[in-house]
Formats: sequence, structure tokens, C-alpha cells
Amino acid sequence: MPLPAMLLSCGHSKSSQYPNYMCDGQHTAFMPFAVWQYTLAGEGVLDFEDRKGIPLSSGTLMLLTAPHRYRYYPASRSGEWDFLFVCMNGDAALGFCRELASFYGPVNRVSERSSSVASARRILSEAHRRKINSRWTASMLAYELMMNTARDLSACAPGRSYPSFIKKAIEHCTSHADQPLSVGDLAKASGFSQYHFVRQFKRNVGIPPSEYIREFRLSRARHLLQMSTARVKEISDICGFASPAHFSRTFRTKFGISPGRIRKTGGRPMAPPEIHE
Repeated sequence: MPLPAMLLSCGHSKSSQYPNYMCDGQHTAFMPFAVWQYTLAGEGVLDFEDRKGIPLSSGTLMLLTAPHRYRYYPASRSGEWDFLFVCMNGDAALGFCRELASFYGPVNRVSERSSSVASARRILSEAHRRKINSRWTASMLAYELMMNTARDLSACAPGRSYPSFIKKAIEHCTSHADQPLSVGDLAKASGFSQYHFVRQFKRNVGIPPSEYIREFRLSRARHLLQMSTARVKEISDICGFASPAHFSRTFRTKFGISPGRIRKTGGRPMAPPEIHE
């Protein structure tokens, strides 16, 4: 059975190791695929369709699909270009990437602390440790990366502006979503005392931080249940629940249906709550 998103390759590359490095999107490929690439340091260049010389500097995220008319390469032969990359295929991954690149453009600025960069680092770490041992896990990780990328790019769209300490707390929540999280953790990330943080978070976001954490995890879990083929236990783990039993109880209380049942009924997908910068 073909899966909607699947990892093909990933890595952390430095152009100094490949002095003649250049990637051509029109090069014959054995299958269509999506490219997620984030520049950590140095600079590359993207020629995309009729646009030439788009800079790929530190903090830029590039989204492309192949085959397509583009090429990218280091800004100079002697210059350093340090980047993370993940390549994926599958209808969902390709569709997500095409839609995001069409709406936001192929290159955008994203924080290194963003949830999408955290997802990419997790993929690299799991691959290095040989923990991606099933196609289901590979599919779930690929889909999570694209979902978090969509979330991060939507945060760059015009919308309500939150104070910087709120943004720091939200970034901490999204980048540590698979770990136990407390209100104290978010307060620490924000740099404020827990008492002051709780009051200001509710004033700015409209709900207490404890409720935000719970709602974020549940909506993320529901989206994965409906849009991926990962097992319930895997989704429970990746969304930071203490156990599958705790996940099932919390999910049923919120949505009135069990995680397994919602997958069978094919309810309408529910995207994670959007936070606008």
C-alpha cells in the first residue's frame, strides 16, 4: 500500500566537501520527490524558473519539488554553505510542498528554533541512530515535517503580533512536542516567572498555557491520525503523552471518540491551532 509521505534521504551537508556541488531540478529522477533544505551558515544560490540569484543565507528554508526548472549551488566555490536537507516522496508530501512553495514562494526565513527545523533534526538523529526501522515510522516523520513546515510558514503570514516572550514559549512548545511539557517549562523558556507568565499568556493568547499545551497536542494527534498511517502508540509518543492509555482517555474526553475510531470514521482533518507572528 503506498503511503502519503515517505522519507527518501536526509543529511547535514557542507559545500566545502563538494567544491563543484550543484543540484539541477530537471535532472532525470527515478521518481518525483520533494526537497526540504535549511541553511545553517554560509550562503547558497537558487535559480528558480525565471528568477535568478535568489540568496540562500543563514536562516532560510527552501522548498522544492523535482522535476522542475531550478538549480541551486554554493554562492562561491571557496565559500562555506552549511545546510540540513530532507528528501521525501508520496502524494501528501509532494502536494504539501507544491502548495506551500506556490503560496509562500520557494524560499522563506524560518527560525532555527522553529518546529520544522526541530523535526528535521529529529529525522537526522533517528536516522543516525538507525531508529527509523519501519515504513510507518518513516511516513509519520515525513508527514510531521511537512505539517510543522506549514505551521511555521503560516506564522510568518500577516496576523496578530504576540510579545517576544510569548513567541519564545510557543516555539519551545512546538519544538519539544514529543517530550513531557509543563507550564513551568514554557515560563522558563519565556524568561518570566511562572506567575507572571501564566497571567500574560492568558491575556495575550486567550487561554491558559496548560490548556494551550493540551489543545496543541490533541489537535496535532488528531491530524496525524487522519492524515498518516502511524500506529496509535507512535502518535501518542510523538505528541508527548505519558502513555497510550492516557492519550486515549484525553482524546476521548476532548472529541467524544477514541483515536482508533476516528481513523475508521474518516472525520474531517483538523489542523493544529495557528499562531501568527
